Amino acid sequence: MEENAAARIGRQVSRLRAAVVSDLREHEQVLRATAGFFAGSEKVTAREFAAFVGKLKLTEHDPGVRSLALIVPVRRKDAPAWLAERRADGQDIEKVLTSGDRPDLFLVQYSEPSLPGARALGWDVGTDRATRAGIERARDTGEAALAGPLAVPHATRGPILALVYPLYRTATVPPAVPARREEFRGVLSLFLNVRSLMDEALTGGDPDFEVELFDGPAVEPARPLHAPAREPGAPRPGARARRSTDSLPIGGKTLTFVHTTLPAFEKSQGSVRPFLVLGGGLSMTLLLFGLLWALASTRVAR
Repeated sequence: MEENAAARIGRQVSRLRAAVVSDLREHEQVLRATAGFFAGSEKVTAREFAAFVGKLKLTEHDPGVRSLALIVPVRRKDAPAWLAERRADGQDIEKVLTSGDRPDLFLVQYSEPSLPGARALGWDVGTDRATRAGIERARDTGEAALAGPLAVPHATRGPILALVYPLYRTATVPPAVPARREEFRGVLSLFLNVRSLMDEALTGGDPDFEVELFDGPAVEPARPLHAPAREPGAPRPGARARRSTDSLPIGGKTLTFVHTTLPAFEKSQGSVRPFLVLGGGLSMTLLLFGLLWALASTRVAR
């Protein structure tokens, strides 16, 4: 029974891990395709970017995608000139949203789809340390990086993760880190709603588990990225609940999942077998008793 329970928990852990990895890899392919679009043009305008993203129909295919954005490096002293250039290009950007005194900013230049309340043009995502670290990791490695969680202006339904992919002025990734920093053009970013990402990954999974998600390798019960949404009267883990922790390194970041069994798990996990064993044992005992009684009766008769 313990082996069967462990195998079932292992299947749950493996299935969710594979689902999350597959989902993020699909999102990475979207970023790679968009990077190809930029590589084929000396300058992509806001209108061209909007038309390209519109053809992708991102939010229709995946409700967890908040937006696809172009984030560019801008020196703080050059922010007024950048803002004037964007307005001259026809973009409605009220101001640069930043804080602190770092000399380099990472500003959202394009963001599509332009849903009501979802736009963050001119926002300096570099003010968030985790997001800045993710952008710099993508820049230096030439690979996609996962960043966050971050507080996106006007975001809804909980935490947001950013999957970022680097752009360079050259068609290929420069071979060394100094050259990558010199040729760095910015990153393309998909802003992903964590709850929607988890809802999709859990679809079709074992219903006798609930799953929590944490940022980093450590589990902080008071600060989950994702916690199960329990409806009134829904089952909760009991005293016999089993917990399994699984850490997934991906995109330079570690996500940690905690799988906890619900009462139905124990009920369904071979609960009838002990009674079958007991019944079988009693039957064998009765048969043995009958055989011995028959033999004894035969001897007495003789």
